[in-house]
Amino acid sequence: MKCNPVESVAPPFHFILPSKIADSRVFASAVLISSLNMLLTGSASLPSSNRQTPATIVAATAAPETPTIRKNKEDDEKTPLFRVVLLDDDEHTYDYVVEMLTKLFCLSGEAAFRNAMEVDATGRTIIITCELLQAEFGRDQIHAYGADPRMPESKGPMSAIVEPAGNAK
Repeated sequence: MKCNPVESVAPPFHFILPSKIADSRVFASAVLISSLNMLLTGSASLPSSNRQTPATIVAATAAPETPTIRKNKEDDEKTPLFRVVLLDDDEHTYDYVVEMLTKLFCLSGEAAFRNAMEVDATGRTIIITCELLQAEFGRDQIHAYGADPRMPESKGPMSAIVEPAGNAK
């Protein structure tokens, strides 16, 4: 059983690879060195009034300015998180719960089975904690999953709710 990340509530992640950052810094350094060499050797065509001595070029490039990151009040506030909670009923099998959780939330079979046991034992289980839009989408996916074909008395999908994770204001 494969997980389809397009149908999953798992948010996409974008990474900046360190090699890309290092490559761009090496390239920028090479361009800077090349420009300095052209200015020092006189092969650059600058008007004589704009020519700088090697000492002023080195002084100007030796300590590059670092951008100042300004934090405002909004940066200090954290995005509120919400839980998708699966509720128990007697109309769905463990196999249905495991299948649904692995397909919709990309959980491993073992993690999905632990959630199935927890919902059966306690009446509820937390599936995922995320931002509100993703939580609502996850709940809606559970509600749209349909009845359990393994049980004739199953009339519809399992129930799920969205609740604040404790840090919502």
